[in-house]
Amino acid sequence: MRLNLKSISSVGSARLSLTEKIGYSLGDVASCIFFQSFMLYLLYFYTDVFGITAAAAGTMFLVTRIWDSVNDPLMGILGDRINTRWGKFRPYLLWMALPFGIVGVLTFWYILPSTCLILHCWG
Repeated sequence: MRLNLKSISSVGSARLSLTEKIGYSLGDVASCIFFQSFMLYLLYFYTDVFGITAAAAGTMFLVTRIWDSVNDPLMGILGDRINTRWGKFRPYLLWMALPFGIVGVLTFWYILPSTCLILHCWG
């Protein structure tokens, strides 16, 4: 398969407008705020609410980062190879939005062992 370098160079030279740059950056800011709020509160929640040791919580964070380093490139390869009529990544964003939100809320729910009472511990 040969690449047409002339068409690639003409597409690559198009510049983004200021509104497009702001739109992309605001989407990234929302994602960063979401993840950083989880990460800032998660260690406190695991150690003070769940009562696990800081070493166990740190080990969990290390294992998840190692998993991310293996899993993220694999998901990128999978996304690049799939092409739907809605695009490459849009179906994942649409299908996974609700489960992702549910898991995010369930991350900070705590079930008291003695009473089976569920507490919503957002802070």
